[in-house]
Amino acid sequence: MAELTPAVKRAETARALIQRYKRQITDSLPQSMREDSLHWLQGAEMAIGINPDLGLCTPASLVGAVLEVAHLGLSLSPKLGQASLVAFRDGEKMICTLIIGYRGMVQLVHRSDRVKTFQAFVVHQADHFDWELGTNQRLVHRPGTEAQGFQQCSTCGRQLGDVVAAYAIMRLMNDGVQFVVLDRPQLNAIRARSRAKHGPWQTDTEAMMQKTPARTLFKWAPVSEEVSRAVAIDEAADADLPQDLEAPFVQPETPVAPEDKLTSAARALKGSASAEPGPKPERQAPVTARPTEAQARPSRVRDAIQQIAALETQTDLSAWGAGFKARATAERWTTEEVMEVAKPFSDRMEALARAKETAPTGPADTESTVSGQEAMIVRILELAETCGWDEKKLNDYLMRKAQKSSLEACTPAQLEAIAKELRQMCGERE
Repeated sequence: MAELTPAVKRAETARALIQRYKRQITDSLPQSMREDSLHWLQGAEMAIGINPDLGLCTPASLVGAVLEVAHLGLSLSPKLGQASLVAFRDGEKMICTLIIGYRGMVQLVHRSDRVKTFQAFVVHQADHFDWELGTNQRLVHRPGTEAQGFQQCSTCGRQLGDVVAAYAIMRLMNDGVQFVVLDRPQLNAIRARSRAKHGPWQTDTEAMMQKTPARTLFKWAPVSEEVSRAVAIDEAADADLPQDLEAPFVQPETPVAPEDKLTSAARALKGSASAEPGPKPERQAPVTARPTEAQARPSRVRDAIQQIAALETQTDLSAWGAGFKARATAERWTTEEVMEVAKPFSDRMEALARAKETAPTGPADTESTVSGQEAMIVRILELAETCGWDEKKLNDYLMRKAQKSSLEACTPAQLEAIAKELRQMCGERE
């Protein structure tokens, strides 16, 4: 049998890793997608097949990125273009980075019950395009035709001239309209920040040009928490910042693909067969096993599971998971032990998420059911309403004050400062 090429070996390494943690991955999918989880995993493996360098990434970053895509309810299938994985070097190691595609952004925003329609387009030299901001804002785009004699577009291949701008427009359920326009120099500047040499900016240029103003628009528009998180993840990739998607339960060692194990075993067998027999080793006294270490393993697994069951919030559970990763590495936990802990960890995280969704939200018990940060957000919303602010005015204030698109994205210190300033404003009105 012909020996596998290095690229194929890397792809098989990544596929083997996804298969090892497929239960945790499919459990992260939205309930409506779990029945088709096998097809979803096939799309993920297809994405790995066209980018074998993902096999060089740290296991935690690769599995973490795949888990995040599953949590968002998007697909990694290259045919759909909703999300893609790219390998980047970070010092001595390779990190898997998640990039949300334009179609993925559209998929997320259309789930919002506050958005009626959303579209994004590129503008070519042959098009008639006019727009205006201010109190009478307007946007007019009439696509041109190839018969006008423009040169061939470098991104789409049609005789429409090059792309000169891109825009995104959103119509809300209350019939309000918001849009963002970026010209070609702005698009080029954002593209220049991309680290990928063979990423979506090279393979799907126009789709990335459409996504760029869309991502800007999502910072201001009333979109869901999922969209805000997707924008934050995507911007971190562009800005060369850590996405913090590493899965805490993944072993730090890169798994070896089955083919590599067979090749290694065959080479070892061949070497032992050809080696000349040496002198017989002296008999040594049998070494007794360490009963304390063998007994400690099931005990530490039980302790970890009990700790998971005692945690009451997703934040505490996530922090515990990060600490467990370091502990398991330092204490040399086996893969079997980590997997025993991973299942109750995943189940507990899902149970806490369900409990949060079904928790009562009435005014009488708000303070007892929300965290300190959530209580501060509720207080800020009450102050904004007292000041007569609508949602748009509050969002504009957040962008100026904290450069954040939502209250949930603010730090506790920023929330405290915002609440203090709103109290002063409301006091002046009274």
